[in-house]
Amino acid sequence: MRLDISESNIDRDYLYWALRAPNYRAYCRARGTGTTNLDLSQADFLAYRLRTPPLSEQRAIAEVLGALDDKIAANTNLATTSDELVRAWYMGTSASADSTATIAELATQPRALIAPSEFTKDLAYVGLEHVPRRQMWLSEFGPAESVTSTKTRFSKGDVLFGKLRPYFHKVAATPFDGVSSTDILVVRASDTLLKGFLLAALASDAVVERCAAASEGTRMPRTSWATLSSIEVPWPGEQAARAMSKQIDAVRDRVEAALAENRTLAATRDALLPALMSGTLRVRDAERVVESAL
Repeated sequence: MRLDISESNIDRDYLYWALRAPNYRAYCRARGTGTTNLDLSQADFLAYRLRTPPLSEQRAIAEVLGALDDKIAANTNLATTSDELVRAWYMGTSASADSTATIAELATQPRALIAPSEFTKDLAYVGLEHVPRRQMWLSEFGPAESVTSTKTRFSKGDVLFGKLRPYFHKVAATPFDGVSSTDILVVRASDTLLKGFLLAALASDAVVERCAAASEGTRMPRTSWATLSSIEVPWPGEQAARAMSKQIDAVRDRVEAALAENRTLAATRDALLPALMSGTLRVRDAERVVESAL
């Protein structure tokens, strides 16, 4: 639906936030029809009643929440541009390389399986749904305690390579220790000083395309460690590879800090939103919370 504002006592940005609030989401779920995909009628959509404080307060609420979203967007843009920068570095280094190395010469596949009975409360779980397409930074994950089957353990600095439908290009660095779906290959640099280089190589279009071309299966094609480890990548020499790796490690640290900040900012925003919309929290108090978060 496209919604146009017909009354002068409603601020457009305030309405945007009102429709993102938990009360509105609950209203939609309660009135939605259907089983697999809920559908909300136009009549029900327009019947939703929302609190309408004075315009000045509406605008202040929207500005407070918008400030958090603006910072989240800036951090997300940093991740995107950093991904492009690393790919450009790798392409430049690859173009000048005069030899090759196989992934097996650069990395190993740790196969440390872990059963649900060993999961701890704060253990992070990464499934294929959490790994972004063609971006090497992991920003989402879930709690391992909600998982009921055996998973693969990974360590901070490893690379996760989606082996199911590899053409989806799901390759990302791990910013923490955790467990992953068995549809993901955990790859670890043999030389810790080459972590960044390995990440760039595995996330490159050439490696992903080779895995996709050699994947097995029609409906659910998969690649394997045997296939991935045999792929040759341009090798600029140990000194050049380590130098580039050091640059990538520095970029990765900045991006991971920004994405961790995003999780904190999103949690702050999601906590403030219902309180501001209901009027239980004053804008002045919310502004202080936002100032401390930013």
